Amino acid sequence: MPDSAVVSAQEATKPLKSPTGQRKSKILVISPCPPLPIGPAIHLNYVTRALVRDHQVDMICGDFDTILGSMLSASDVRRELEANARGVRNLWIVPFSRGAAWFRLAVGWLRGTPMRIAFCNSREFAREFRKRLSEEKYDLVWTHFGRMEPFVRGSGLPVIVDLHDSMSLRHASLAQVERNPAKRFLHKLESRREARHEAKLISRGYHLIVNSAADARHLERSGAEPSRVTVLPNVVEWQELENSPEDPSLESTILFSGSMSYFPNQDAVRFFHDRILPKIFAENPNATFCVVGAHPPKWMLGLARDPRIKVTGFVPDLGAYIKQAKAVIAPLRCGSGVCLKVVQALALRRPMVATSHGARGLDVEHGKHLLIADEPDDFARQVNALLKDEPMRARLGNEGCALVRSRYSLNSIFQTVQDLVSRVSVN
Repeated sequence: MPDSAVVSAQEATKPLKSPTGQRKSKILVISPCPPLPIGPAIHLNYVTRALVRDHQVDMICGDFDTILGSMLSASDVRRELEANARGVRNLWIVPFSRGAAWFRLAVGWLRGTPMRIAFCNSREFAREFRKRLSEEKYDLVWTHFGRMEPFVRGSGLPVIVDLHDSMSLRHASLAQVERNPAKRFLHKLESRREARHEAKLISRGYHLIVNSAADARHLERSGAEPSRVTVLPNVVEWQELENSPEDPSLESTILFSGSMSYFPNQDAVRFFHDRILPKIFAENPNATFCVVGAHPPKWMLGLARDPRIKVTGFVPDLGAYIKQAKAVIAPLRCGSGVCLKVVQALALRRPMVATSHGARGLDVEHGKHLLIADEPDDFARQVNALLKDEPMRARLGNEGCALVRSRYSLNSIFQTVQDLVSRVSVN
């Protein structure tokens, strides 16, 4: 990325004509990351593509959440921005100093501010936001993640805050499974602080977006009007996944995928490996377990000392691995929102075994779309039954695929986004 404080991508992202032939609203999107098709930016990528169909969209992004040094090179990032910000009228990227961000986090934590909000509260970003408001009249501000909300206070514009998940709910669930007393205390503390922040979002009259009905109900119990909360689920571009190559060398019996820097995924791997996998190996000694995802910690890499276990790290084509798995698992015990790994596997007709937490927020039925088990013995029993029963694997795969492609495809969110923008900008 260039070193300048603000990068304009206007030349690379000239606006496209909308399907209706007209632009309805001028929208300013603010986000800690550009709309890249990876990691925390995937949801923004989809929302951006929905917004530019009918609206003029400008975007201010930070650069610290893009995982630039590990997943994509600088040239990859520029290429992805040109492809995935197409239709955005102006895209400004505001570099963040990580040293300053960690200092803000420390000071903010002592003042009782949620850590992620203190970390992102950049003066440079605030200055850029005020500058754009002074130069252009917008109809609406769309904030990607609740951590960006402090920038829009006092803007006088209608605001949509895309929370993704309820962070108070996430930290509460993390506290339930965390074994380290100090970390458990921090999660409980952050849950209380995030709950206060969510209450302030509600009191300020913003329209809130979450990706599961469970998170929406949590906000409503906290005082949010149901009319001011929208569920915008995680979706999957199943056509791209389906185009992944068929590679028998990637074959596995059981597969788990996700970002391995995310604690709920680490906990799921440890829980499955320690308490479930031995029961599966006892009945299926030739089974293999594949863990796919970026940033596996050292202890997880060490699991591959068992030749039946493979830990891949980042892979460029997740779909190719999912296609070669006999069964996919989601043994999550904590976290919030909708589990994208479940949607991805079902979209490719892979039979799935998940915990209740792994399947939360999805309109799935046990025994029809997937199998649900929470206790280690039951989870192992369900996996072993699935491995033995090919007709059941095919039936679950077909039913799950039909559900995802009808309810969780990219097209399914386009109309929701358009209706929401029309309603909020008018109000």
